[in-house]
Amino acid sequence: MWGAAVLAALLYLPTPYVVMAPGDAVDLSTAIRIDGYPAPVPPLYLTDVLLYPASPLGLLARYAPGYRLLRRSELEPGGVDPKQFQEVQRRSMLESQQAAAVVGERAAGYRVAVPASRVRVVGVLSGSHARGVLEPGDVVVAVDDKAVSSLARMVALVGEHPPDGPPVRLQIERGASRREISVSTSASPQGQPRIGVLITAELGPAKLPVPVRFGGELDRISGSSGGLMMALEIFRALERRPLSTVPVAGTGTIDYSGNVGPIDGAAQKVIAARRAGAKIFLCPKANFREIEGTPGIRVIPVATFGQALHELSAGRQRAA
Repeated sequence: MWGAAVLAALLYLPTPYVVMAPGDAVDLSTAIRIDGYPAPVPPLYLTDVLLYPASPLGLLARYAPGYRLLRRSELEPGGVDPKQFQEVQRRSMLESQQAAAVVGERAAGYRVAVPASRVRVVGVLSGSHARGVLEPGDVVVAVDDKAVSSLARMVALVGEHPPDGPPVRLQIERGASRREISVSTSASPQGQPRIGVLITAELGPAKLPVPVRFGGELDRISGSSGGLMMALEIFRALERRPLSTVPVAGTGTIDYSGNVGPIDGAAQKVIAARRAGAKIFLCPKANFREIEGTPGIRVIPVATFGQALHELSAGRQRAA
């Protein structure tokens, strides 16, 4: 009896930790549809991570290759309702899809105007440098005098500052006033620079010359890290040609200008890519050191959508 109780405790008692594990590799040819433009082969994969509560026994995951333990507080900011947090993640995915469609269609030769969008602060993490400086409801207009019109753009600009380095200068709108503030960065669990706020996208409609439909497995994925791969999928479908002779996977946010930004979970995503049979993995330059040298797959760091196209073309015969 006592043995069963101990086993149950090891398996089911809650802990303050969450396990980040390799997730799935989504074949985008089945998840993105453009009428009249069938997807070429071989496949392009969007990769994600799997998050689940860590039981006391699950804490051993820290010793498993490709698994990572995170405190819940690192993923879900204190003071923000969990449903609100999930809604922010959902909106991040919607913005990522819209930016991917704009970038992909522009690269294919279509004229597409950048939709009007805003970035708003939803919550401030406890213990962050932004506490007492930024407030829920603030709209971020610019970072270091560079205009911000998407979540990916803001994350990329903040990422140019090393953790605990020179502060980030933000122009914000608070109510009817505009002001400039400075916030120092700290490191995310993966070492990426952050200012410790939860932000959401307020999207304006995009007028796409060619309608794009997102669905399938993408309906269960949230966040913005799939932007690069979705843009590549849209581009190659419109161009009616493959981008590589081997299966390609990857990760990275994308803004409306085609800049590729950093993500969390690169080590887990490259494992998901390798399990799916991908031979090339595209990642943001900021994440390259985390996964360079991964056996069985060639990791290529990129900073822009255009660079990703170039690297795929040049690297067709140099896949791992």
